[in-house]
Formats: sequence, structure tokens, C-alpha cells
Amino acid sequence: MGPPAPERRARAPGAVIAPVLYLPVEETKRELTSRLLIACFAAERGITSVIGQQWLLGHNLEHVPRGLVLFKGNDALQTHNMMFAKQSGHVTAAFEEEMFGVCTRNQILRLYDPGAIDACNLILAQGGFQHEILAERHPRAAERIRIVGNPRADLLSSAFREIHRSAAEDIQAHHGRFILVNTNFGTVNASIGNVFDSFDVCARIGLMDAATEQGRADFNEWCGWERLNFGAIVRFVDWIERNLPDLAIVLRPHPSENSDFWRRGYANHPRVRVEVDGSFIPWLLASAILIHTGCTTGMEAFMMGHPAVSLTPPGTHWHAHYLSNRVNPAFADASVAGQFVAAELGGAGRIAAGRADAMAELDRHVAISSSKLSAERTVEAMLPFFGSIKSQLWRPGRGFVASIDRHPRQIDKMNANLNDVSAELHDIARVFGRFQRVYARAIGDALFCIDPVIS
Repeated sequence: MGPPAPERRARAPGAVIAPVLYLPVEETKRELTSRLLIACFAAERGITSVIGQQWLLGHNLEHVPRGLVLFKGNDALQTHNMMFAKQSGHVTAAFEEEMFGVCTRNQILRLYDPGAIDACNLILAQGGFQHEILAERHPRAAERIRIVGNPRADLLSSAFREIHRSAAEDIQAHHGRFILVNTNFGTVNASIGNVFDSFDVCARIGLMDAATEQGRADFNEWCGWERLNFGAIVRFVDWIERNLPDLAIVLRPHPSENSDFWRRGYANHPRVRVEVDGSFIPWLLASAILIHTGCTTGMEAFMMGHPAVSLTPPGTHWHAHYLSNRVNPAFADASVAGQFVAAELGGAGRIAAGRADAMAELDRHVAISSSKLSAERTVEAMLPFFGSIKSQLWRPGRGFVASIDRHPRQIDKMNANLNDVSAELHDIARVFGRFQRVYARAIGDALFCIDPVIS
């Protein structure tokens, strides 16, 4: 992204009396831009936003003006944080970030801790299917559910793609024509340690019950699915190396993976390059086609009109739970997938021919409006709740701290500075031709305040 425009200088702090929206961010690459877009629409509606690293923001919730806190999920950890926010006097709202590409009832409900619905004042659904499932399971909460789409989908629009065009051209110039392979094996190839560490994390956030035989069986089954997918990726890469010698292969591990594992494994394969830097979007735009094993990026590629193929090796039910396997061509055999890719790159056009049916499937799960972005609909859904929140100058209270000790991995996840945030705001303003008067100011370590636009 380009540098911020010279005229975008921050205003003096504490300038506006307004209600406050808190936007905790765990991962810069995955969440920051969409949350900044929400903050831009909020600023136009007269709302102050505090956005930044979730650990510092959560630590300070007792020591800041009362407002509405927008959470990214509903697992046990997020539910605990929602309850703490409510105890501190805040209103709570939540997306379910992890279900962006999930499409079956049981797996959607698995993402919700039993206490999440009661801890949340406003439940944000990304589409009709999610709304239907939650309203059926929690009928007394049905009136608190609003369909707003998913702000991650906003970033896939043609306008936003232009932000990444220059970076995509640089990638193409460096790598030439290549196949992009996205891996997603954060359990069996975990960056946090080994599979036992992954087990502990899944138990802690409530994705499975470690105390029950069924919970342990579910985890083992999940690991088995990842191993099947791992084998399919290796066989596919081998097929491409043997049969399409003019193509490079760029392999991008999921952020939760140990990328050094892949670097060591393909150290003697000069056509296979392991890359982890930056957003996936410029890498996708630069590629000839995307290969994945049910990853959400396959669905995102479809939404951007970019060709993608899924590998779905037999022997597991997990493939059925992911929307990318419904909207992308899926193949149980890696060599058959390789042949399909070779034909598609040769101009077969079979992916384009099936797009209409795939779009109908997508529409059930992600509400995309031609007139309003999800970020704007999200702000509109929150507006009634600000009536119960006192407008005031945003100033830190006694006990507020500007930094806390963080684990190195937490720093890697979210370490944006004011220049990074200002550059993102500049790009958003350039894309939409509005928000030119939206500014950020630093209030802590990777924590920022965005004041309302003054008319």
C-alpha cells in the first residue's frame, strides 16, 4: 500500500464528544483493514472508534469510557472477554470470524460457546443460513440477530483490488507465471509448538471438550483430516513439477503454521518457493490459479472471480463443512486435479462455466449487497445501541496503561504503527472517494483512536 498523503495530519486529541466503538484486532493481515473500514463509516455517523491490539484493549476495558465492544468470535475465550466487557459497563456485539467459510449447521454451532449468546447484546450474522440456525437454536435471542454480511467480503471488491495491483505486478515480475498453493495445517504443523500444544489451545478456547472421549476423538479426526490434505498437497506439487515444467509454484502456509517446515521440505526444489509476507490478495491476483484444501481463501478467490481448485482426498467428512469446496471445483485425486489445472490454464474455461450455480450456493451463506458494504450495514445495526451509551470525550481513565508485555507471537500478529494505520486509511479514502477527513492518532502500543468527522 502507498504512503499516506502528506495532507493527512492527525488532529489534536480529545476534540470530539461522541459515543465510543471499540474494535479489538488479533491479526493485522486478516482483520485490520476491515475494522478500519467499519471505523470510517462510524466516524461519518458521529462515533469515536478505538481500534488496535486486542490484548491491550482488553486489559484497559475497565479504565476507558463506556462504549460498544465489537468482538471477532464466540468461543470460550471470546465469551469470557464479552462477559468482562459487560461487567465493565460496555455493550457487546460479535461476528463469528471463523465461520466465514463454514457451511454446515453443526460446525457453525460448534463455534459458539454455550454462554456466548447471553453475553452478547447484538449478534451479527453474515447470511440467512447462519441467522436461521442461530434463531432456531436460540429463539429468545432471535430479535438480537442482524444479517450484515461480512466485512472481509468488502475487501474483495473490484475497487479494493486496485490497492493491491502494484504489489501483484511486482510479485509477477519476480516469480513469473505461477500456481499459488495455500496450505492450512495449523494443528499438525503448528507454529506454537507441536500437536499437543494445538490440543491444549483447542481445549482452552472450547472448540472441543478435552475431558470427554468424544472431544478427544474429534481432535484426532481433525488431525487425520489435515494429514490427508497434507498428502494431497505434496502429491499435487509433485505432479506439477513433473508435468508443467514452465510453471513456478508459490506455497503460502497459513499464519498458524510453522513455515520453516515447508522451507526445509522444499529446499532442493528450485521451482517451489515458500512465501509468508503480506496479504494473500496480491499473491492471489498475481497467480495463474489457486490450489487449496478447503481453505477460506478458495471462497475468497471465487468472490473475486479468480480461478481456484480444491483438493478433497477421500476418507473424511470434513470436506463437506467448507463453502470453498462447494463453490470451487473439487478433486479427490491430486493427479486428476493437476490435469484439470493444466487444461484450465490452457483455456478450457470449465470454472467459468459453473460460476452461476456456485454463486447461488454462496448467496445462502454470505449476504452481499450491491448498494451497501457490510461495514456500513454493521455500523447501522449498532446505531440503536449507542442510544444507551453516554457521549463523551475519549480520554483514558485512571489505571489505563499504554503498553503491556506481550508474547512474541502476539506481537507478530498485531504490531501496526500509526504510519501503517494512516496508510490504510489513505487507501480506503482513495478507493471510495470519501473518508478524507478520517484520521487516526496513537493512544498506546498498536492502539489508536479515530475521532468522528466534524461537519
